[in-house]
Amino acid sequence: MPSLNESQRQAAGLMTLGIPVQKASATIPQGTTQDLFTVAGGRVVITLLFGEVTTILGATANNISVEVVPTVGTTYIIASAIEGNALELGGLMVVEGDGTALMITGKAGAGPIISGTGRWICPVGVIKFRTVASTTGASKWTCFYFPLDDGASVVSA
Repeated sequence: MPSLNESQRQAAGLMTLGIPVQKASATIPQGTTQDLFTVAGGRVVITLLFGEVTTILGATANNISVEVVPTVGTTYIIASAIEGNALELGGLMVVEGDGTALMITGKAGAGPIISGTGRWICPVGVIKFRTVASTTGASKWTCFYFPLDDGASVVSA
């Protein structure tokens, strides 16, 4: 089979994973939260949410997690805390969306996608990355989604 051109790759990705949104690389939050994505206009179905380490995380005990802070309602954990000590450059952090631990790989560029469907409904609000300690390191994040309600969208925060 011949290679796909760029527009064919984009169409295939859009049909299977949804609309991609990327958050540029940024220093990890220092014992607090960092806004990753803003969901506006209605609910969305997140099909894949993952972060990539762009600067190695410091060798400091540091539980990391991902949460949603809805505009209406209570903050909830979509990926519970896991130790993020010294994640290497290119390591991945994958969110399943069911509240289980953030899935991480210490190896560059490889990692599990999901153990279940990986799809979850996200309300209007903000998706945040949380750390419990101050340390060095940076990450960039990618979110794929489908609008569930008319007018719903996701943008980098």
